[in-house]
Amino acid sequence: MLRKRYENGIYEREKMNNIEERIISVIRENMPDRTLNIEKESELICNLGFDSVRLMGMLYSLEEEFQIEIINGE
Repeated sequence: MLRKRYENGIYEREKMNNIEERIISVIRENMPDRTLNIEKESELICNLGFDSVRLMGMLYSLEEEFQIEIINGE
C-alpha cells in the first residue's frame, strides 16, 4: 500500500510537470521574442514582452490546449 501511494505521488508529479510544460509551450508560442527564457518568476508583461493583444491570444490558446473556457463574454 505504501508503495502504491509513492507510485501515485510520482504519477501526480509527472502529471503536473506535463501541465507545466504545456503551459510554457503555449506562452512561448505567443511570446513576441521567443528567445527569452521563461522562469517561474517571469512576468508576462514586464519580462516576456506581452501586450494586451498577445495576452488575449495566449488565453485563447490556453483554452484550446486544455479544452476549457477562461474568457466569458458576459
